[in-house]
Amino acid sequence: MTSNTAGMQEPVEQLLPFLVNGTLAGPDRARVEKGLRHDPALAAEAALLGQLRDAMKAMPQPASPAEFGLARLMRDIDREASAQRTRRWQLAGGAVAAAAIALAVMLVLPPGQTEYQQASGDPGRGDLTVAFVPGATLAEVTDLLQNNNLEIVDGPSAIGLYRLDVTAGANLDAIADKLRAMQSLVESVSLPE
Repeated sequence: MTSNTAGMQEPVEQLLPFLVNGTLAGPDRARVEKGLRHDPALAAEAALLGQLRDAMKAMPQPASPAEFGLARLMRDIDREASAQRTRRWQLAGGAVAAAAIALAVMLVLPPGQTEYQQASGDPGRGDLTVAFVPGATLAEVTDLLQNNNLEIVDGPSAIGLYRLDVTAGANLDAIADKLRAMQSLVESVSLPE
């Protein structure tokens, strides 16, 4: 703090807070210390300012907005992490429940048919179940059906199977063997049980 402002000296009383805070130096400090030695009222005021300064330093500092923001952020992160853990446990629980149901179904239901059985269509129709090779053309399939007196009664299923009827009195085993021999057009043939 400078003592001369446009040639005027500041009064000693105004410099007391700077002396108490330890920020007063040089000739101003010497002048204030001299005033304290000669004026008991000035010394009492300096002592009061010192006590006030110590009391202010002893008070707890309020939390800054940044501290509140950090605390809020950490709380939100903890909440999100907890929600993530809960979702993972729910998914794991769902998977365990699905596995338990599948196991229960396998243990409770009697062993089923080992061959494929088409679920769609009229179960009373269809003497043969046939799968054509993936590259078979419509013309090739039509020729095969007409030359062997076969008729499509159902299909294609979701996996590409057709159910075929043969004319009355035809030998199913002979027709099935003939179709199995046509490997360039027929992928598989099965007879009803």
